[in-house]
Amino acid sequence: MFRANTVFVIGAGASYEAGLPLGSELLRRVAQSTNLGFQHNRLTRGDAVVHSALRRVLDEGPKVELMNRHIRAAWQVNKAAEQALSIDNVIDALETPEVELVGKIGIALEILRGESQSGHFNHVRERPGELVLEGFDGTWYRGLTQALTEGVRLSNIEDIYNNFSVINFNYDRSLEYYLSHSIAQYYGVELERSRELISRIKIVRPYGRVGKLPWQGGDDASVEFGLANERSVADVSGQIRTFTEQIDDKSFVQSVDEIFLTAQRVIFLGFAYHPQNMQLIGRRVEAPIEFLGTVSGISTADSDVVRREINRQFGEDHETSHRITLADTRCSQLFNDYWRTLVSESVN
Repeated sequence: MFRANTVFVIGAGASYEAGLPLGSELLRRVAQSTNLGFQHNRLTRGDAVVHSALRRVLDEGPKVELMNRHIRAAWQVNKAAEQALSIDNVIDALETPEVELVGKIGIALEILRGESQSGHFNHVRERPGELVLEGFDGTWYRGLTQALTEGVRLSNIEDIYNNFSVINFNYDRSLEYYLSHSIAQYYGVELERSRELISRIKIVRPYGRVGKLPWQGGDDASVEFGLANERSVADVSGQIRTFTEQIDDKSFVQSVDEIFLTAQRVIFLGFAYHPQNMQLIGRRVEAPIEFLGTVSGISTADSDVVRREINRQFGEDHETSHRITLADTRCSQLFNDYWRTLVSESVN
């Protein structure tokens, strides 16, 4: 159990350790699957699931006016993708509802497929509902389970997610899916019991998700983990959010405010520290916060920029001096190298 009030900020590099695509690969896949082309009314380019999901969402019957507009938007997405940083940047930059819908459908399809195709999420053949946890050796997920369970006995399992909250910039549901199985198997409790405990975690998703899992509460459409078909893609595409949508979302702003009101330690995992994402979560805080983050693949010069950006977004002044540690390491190695830091009480 975390002794300090700890916020995990999760980026694409964190889900990558569990087999999900990084931003550049997601961009390539979305551009390819949405680049629809036809010859003699036959789909010759792009993905049939994207086409069917678009038809389902647009619901224009035998007409093709809306479909053609969205196909042309998809061609522009494909052109922009050749030079873009991410699919999120493309959607934000092109500023049309057609690009937004095409992009969201492409994201939903590729993330759901990523869940399905990940080699980490294998199930026991004799017990299909049980996850093979050995597949997470060498990932930060294993380290997270070790941190959460330290000092927590079965008799006080209710406390396991105390001082633990998540800001997840990814669309996949890997964390919730993994934890439900991991904690159930660790303590020998029913999967339903573990799922109920997960519902107590404060999880904020700036860019949405590819649907809630069937056992999660709320009014959003639910989709089984890794189910990528026409209906599921169409149903959950509306849960994908853009940067502008989150800026205007008062409930999102309030949720982030609540998280940082009591935060003592912030852990950035696989996070790229893009300015617009830092802007989404940046808050003026009254008490110093201890920051620890991975910067694998980020140069020393750019790491200095990241450090300054953290200070700027969280308001360093003569009264508030944050402790910032940036580690050039993978997410899993961070848990090995900074284990005592992660599970210790706050130094402030």
